[in-house]
Amino acid sequence: MSNRIRARATWVLLGGLATGGPGAAVAQDLDGDTIPDAIEEQSWYQNAGGSPQRQDIWVECDYMAGTVKKRGLLRHRAEAVFERAPVPGGIALHLVFDDKLPFEQQWGDVQTNEGVVETYSRLLETYQARFDAAPFTGGHAQTMRSYVHYCAFVNAIDSEGVSGLSWDSRTIFSGVPADLFIVALGQYQGELLGSVMRRAEVGVLLHELGHNLGLTHGGARPRPHANHKPNYLSVMNYHHTFGFVRLVDSGPEFFPYWDYSRARSSLVHERRLREMDGIALPETAAFADNGAGDELLGLTYCPDEALAAFRWNRPVNFDCDEAFEGGKVKVDTNLDGKKNKLGRVQVDWDHLVFDGGALGDGPGLARSLFLDPGDEADRETIERLLREFERVERRPVERPDRP
Repeated sequence: MSNRIRARATWVLLGGLATGGPGAAVAQDLDGDTIPDAIEEQSWYQNAGGSPQRQDIWVECDYMAGTVKKRGLLRHRAEAVFERAPVPGGIALHLVFDDKLPFEQQWGDVQTNEGVVETYSRLLETYQARFDAAPFTGGHAQTMRSYVHYCAFVNAIDSEGVSGLSWDSRTIFSGVPADLFIVALGQYQGELLGSVMRRAEVGVLLHELGHNLGLTHGGARPRPHANHKPNYLSVMNYHHTFGFVRLVDSGPEFFPYWDYSRARSSLVHERRLREMDGIALPETAAFADNGAGDELLGLTYCPDEALAAFRWNRPVNFDCDEAFEGGKVKVDTNLDGKKNKLGRVQVDWDHLVFDGGALGDGPGLARSLFLDPGDEADRETIERLLREFERVERRPVERPDRP
């Protein structure tokens, strides 16, 4: 990891204007996590689990009763994803569950402009009243306030079942990268099987934290917010909210494994799909460290809107007619109602932004993207995905030899 010299800046909380400038103090940050070495070398920081030789991400989560039942399991699964990060020594995610929030059936309503303002205001008020940079205390907590993300687990933030949102504490008009996020899955308790709920908690937390860290639904331009791209093997893709898909003897199987994208894939243009070419992805990414070393599969939509699993670096039957055409086919592979250029995708781990929102020196708002609440997974999306996953596991994967 190369040295990164960063200047600290002070940000107006809602105005979105930087008051820091050329005269701001400069601090050395050898591991590139935006936390100065002068802090990371302190014993109190290292006693909390931090290190000056490894990137640290700190997240304080407050929660309403009943919104997250197995916090230890969630913490273990989420932190394991960052431990496996393809960087020297991995990345240390420190996920701390702190205070209980008063239970409310619904926080605002993000289906209207007024509701968005209300929900954002509630999050900001809660952040200002409850955030104390846990697990740090006293003067050390004050020092760390600029380096800890804040998350709130709530019951619901609207009537449509939106599962979570990422927001910038400086302005309502930005959400990627950012420093605050919401997970709103309490409303699904009792509706989903316990094991499915536990997976949803991991997937949504990693997804919203990914937005805080500068990641989008689509992985890269063009159309960085386009979801369900078949060439994007990342928890930022809603295909992988409940876990990734692996190939076992009986066919495709969803299992509790999550990751951010580890490699750039080949180009996907929905008007020029070549089935015999498939989608290329380095095998080091397709065979990521998932414990058993199982082959990970991709997911794509068929013309009849069914979801199908496919093998990377093999022919892909995009039009799902059980025949592999030698020419080009046209398919809306991500089910957005269009057939267009989805492009390649990025290596997520190479594009993490550690100083989103008011964290660290904070990227200028000109570099931030507004996250439309309507783009986040809601009840209709979640129910459709669960139905599709059941069908995927019953559908055999095409296994032709390499062309």
